[in-house]
Amino acid sequence: MPLKIAFVFFLFSIVAAQSKNEPIKIERINGHITLDGIPDEPVWQKIKPFPLVTHWPEFGNKPEDLSQIRVAYDDNYVYVSGILKAEPENILAASFKRDLNTLGTDYLMILLDTFNDNENTLLFSTTPTGTRSDMAISNDAETQDISWNTFWDAQAKQYRNGWSGEIRIPFSSLGFQDLNGEVEMGMTVVRYTAKKNEMYLFPAIEPNWGFWSWSKASQMQKVVFEGIKSSSPVYISPYALGGLGRRYDLNDDETAYKKENDLTKNLGLDLKYNITDNLTLDFSVNTDFAQVEADDQQVNLTRFSLFFPEKRRFFLERASIFDFNFGESNRLFYTRRIGLNDGRQVDIIAGGRMVGRIKDWDVGVLNVQTNHQGSLAAENFGVLRVRKQVFNPYSYLGGMATSRVDENGTYNLGYGLDGVFRLFGNDYLVLQVAQTYADTLSSGFDYLNAGRMRMVWERRSYTDFSYEISAERSGKDYNPVNGFEMRDNFSHLGNQLSYGWALKGHSFLQRHRFYIMSDLYTRNQDNNVETLEIRPVWESAMTSGSFLSIGADAVHEHLREGYDLSDDVQVLSGEYNYYDVFVEFSTPGGNELSSDMFASYGSFFDGTRFSAGLFPKWIASKYLEFTGSYQFDFIDFSDRNQKLTSHLFQLKNLITLNTKISLATFIQYSNTAKISLANARFRYNPSEGNDFYLVYNEQFNMERRRELPVLPFSQNRTLIAKYTYTFTL
Repeated sequence: MPLKIAFVFFLFSIVAAQSKNEPIKIERINGHITLDGIPDEPVWQKIKPFPLVTHWPEFGNKPEDLSQIRVAYDDNYVYVSGILKAEPENILAASFKRDLNTLGTDYLMILLDTFNDNENTLLFSTTPTGTRSDMAISNDAETQDISWNTFWDAQAKQYRNGWSGEIRIPFSSLGFQDLNGEVEMGMTVVRYTAKKNEMYLFPAIEPNWGFWSWSKASQMQKVVFEGIKSSSPVYISPYALGGLGRRYDLNDDETAYKKENDLTKNLGLDLKYNITDNLTLDFSVNTDFAQVEADDQQVNLTRFSLFFPEKRRFFLERASIFDFNFGESNRLFYTRRIGLNDGRQVDIIAGGRMVGRIKDWDVGVLNVQTNHQGSLAAENFGVLRVRKQVFNPYSYLGGMATSRVDENGTYNLGYGLDGVFRLFGNDYLVLQVAQTYADTLSSGFDYLNAGRMRMVWERRSYTDFSYEISAERSGKDYNPVNGFEMRDNFSHLGNQLSYGWALKGHSFLQRHRFYIMSDLYTRNQDNNVETLEIRPVWESAMTSGSFLSIGADAVHEHLREGYDLSDDVQVLSGEYNYYDVFVEFSTPGGNELSSDMFASYGSFFDGTRFSAGLFPKWIASKYLEFTGSYQFDFIDFSDRNQKLTSHLFQLKNLITLNTKISLATFIQYSNTAKISLANARFRYNPSEGNDFYLVYNEQFNMERRRELPVLPFSQNRTLIAKYTYTFTL
């Protein structure tokens, strides 16, 4: 009987967590709007601007500067206009760069929860230079993807006493659900002033969930568009590619390196078709990603694999539908398993994906065929993902199935079921279970050993008291070769308790938060503790935009196997207790010169470790930008006479002549990897879908005599030109 009462209470709680947000109707217009960044057409004057309030630095105040943001629509587009007054010294127009991801410029933004699922958001923004940035935000502002792009336009105009901007978004670029001639979405409009670190928005969203509070889909204003006619354009994007390459390989006798020259030429095609107003099909032949920016090098001082984010556009559109995340980097499906092997590109013969909504179901289907390459067999990758809202607008149930089959018959299959339930207020329950099966499994299929399960109860809030309690188990035969796993065959208990508060008035300290988290990992085979970590942290956001975090770590590790940090420095197997303290600080992002920095010091296994990093950014002008990174690590195992000194240096330079022409360079150096990498990308982008790229990549060996035969100074070099043009049918 008590169990039945508890279950009834559970159902009542999640059904009661309903949205009380009354929708408002967006103004439909009949007049013409010229996209020039100057909202002076009569139709704009007839539309009432939204009543903005401050989000930062203190919530709920009226904007000091005149800020008028209006939204309208016609048969084909959503329009946004902004008249944004400011003193000349308070206008920051940082760059012409496409897809800006910085607080160092002013913004006019609109965010749309196009499927009205209270979880996924598309962001569109422009700046005083008229540049465009779009972003896909998922999991109710838990995940942000600046690499996502679609078709839309923006223009802006600067004045002596402010600036204005216009945004035009085709409905064909927005998936949405039409119910009886009405389309309901979530919407937030934003003005951000960098020099003053002030954000104004509508609706009045409190900053109770941390930095990204303003982008939470669950807090948006519900809006209605009436009589939108479905549009199903077909976008066809053929590309032509050609280039020269040079590399050095060992000769047959392995006595010297010989030069190999490569001539690259290729043709391919991408196709996008809106099957319905909320279901999109993408198809690609001879898929190529030559224009994608090089990966950032990382320093790895752990025994776990490094995780790199996806940057390839084919895999990015509504990528959140394919999320099946077990926390941190662990996931059932990881797109970088496709078309990449140890960071090197593997030829993709063809691929197709369908994402969107069918009735009440979110659906994602992906299938990609790669070619055999050297010793790598040709492989087929398949993924099916479905998800449905249940009980209330903030809860869902879903499932995923994955497959990976090569030409020799080797296969790995996986499936998972997951659910997120909003119980009451900001309290959520997360349940997940997944299993894998492979032809190499000699002991037969075992439900527990081949599976992974996880449960989380959390209160999602940055202010007041919040918590997260989690439990999970991963079996010895669970092996998601389509996904990413940091550990195997373990059980885990985790918790985090936090309390946050905001200061009223004009204090230079804006928000505080103290939290303590702990994680306990045990090995399933003997139930012994593998890792126990406790971390108390205090962090503070300042009115100026600066951020400070101070904390400590206490760690117990039981390593059954050691691992290498370098050729001559190792972490030995054994049982260890070690401790460290750290501090992190960020200067205001609204300044032309800003920086993040950190430092930590403490014991490290049977030695000591000092780490520090500096990540400066200098916006020299709207035409020139520099971003740097320097990370230093010093590890001293004095009892064993082993020391490691690691330097990782990165420098990015961006030159933008206007919104169409840019040159980006990227130089990296790692003394532990003993290499330097150089990357340069020239881009001419007269319109969305019309691109010319000239891309240069080269890898240099910095210690040529570290092995025999002597390494070449330049290990490999490529110079590739690629042109893509998009036709619309």
